[in-house]
Amino acid sequence: MSFELIRLVDPIPAGGRRKRPKPAMMLANAVLRGTSTGSMHARRNEAKAWRAWAHDEALALGWPVFDVPVIVTAVHLISPNRHGGALPDVGACFPQAKAMVDGLVQAGILHADRPEYVRSLKFTEPVEYVDPDTGRGRFGVRLVLRELNVADPVRSSVDVRTPAGGITLSGDPRSEGMPTT
Repeated sequence: MSFELIRLVDPIPAGGRRKRPKPAMMLANAVLRGTSTGSMHARRNEAKAWRAWAHDEALALGWPVFDVPVIVTAVHLISPNRHGGALPDVGACFPQAKAMVDGLVQAGILHADRPEYVRSLKFTEPVEYVDPDTGRGRFGVRLVLRELNVADPVRSSVDVRTPAGGITLSGDPRSEGMPTT
């Protein structure tokens, strides 16, 4: 079973910038567009806003508590009509994704974000997103949580069969005439 959260940041209006943009929203736009990292204070406030949003949204949606480990996938949503044309880095939305996971922990949806509960945090390539209501491109983050079936091994063993004489690995000190201890 999987669950999904999508948070979009407000686009800049077609006529130009707002007269007085809110700092957190302005920073979220800048970070997701890859134009600025912002000050430490602004980044902390932004993370706080994303964490609070994920907390409130998961509770409002009535998400169950995950008792089994999960795999978290973050997708950076970008506007198709962005400036510059180049795609942002795959992990450019890491601060927002981490804040959203922290919000789910704070809401009690996840017990913690330690490896026993969150087996992996994956990032996929950025995806162009157009708001179906307005038809305009938007920036944001899509976070997908998928329950890991406990029967699915995280690491699988491999059965290796060697010829009767054995196998020599590159870098083996015995094959290079080095003394063995």
